[in-house]
Amino acid sequence: EQQIAAERCQFLSRISCFVVVGFLGAGKTTLVNRLLNSSDHKVGVIENEAGKVSVDDRLIRATASSEAPTIVVSGGCVCCKVRGDLVTGLAELASWKDAAGCGLNAIILEASGLAELQPLLQTFF
Repeated sequence: EQQIAAERCQFLSRISCFVVVGFLGAGKTTLVNRLLNSSDHKVGVIENEAGKVSVDDRLIRATASSEAPTIVVSGGCVCCKVRGDLVTGLAELASWKDAAGCGLNAIILEASGLAELQPLLQTFF
């Protein structure tokens, strides 16, 4: 029962979430950076690294003009191994507020190059 409850992110019903997937080296981080820098909206990011050492989150933070947070979920794929960490990260971003008390306009989830899309999307339904 706890796993089923963790897989349902009902608190995201009012925040758009964009999932970026692709093979290793496909340009996912470049796309996320362009999306972040071409918008005045507050966009939170969840960066999934399959390994224990995260690199892409530093690239995103270095170029992002938004004050919105970047959360790193490392140590496995968000589609299966660290799905609970994904739900925790989504909950954290859904409740984030800036100094003026405004929340996020959207969330971008950049999955690792190993992630499978179907189980990942089931997290939202």
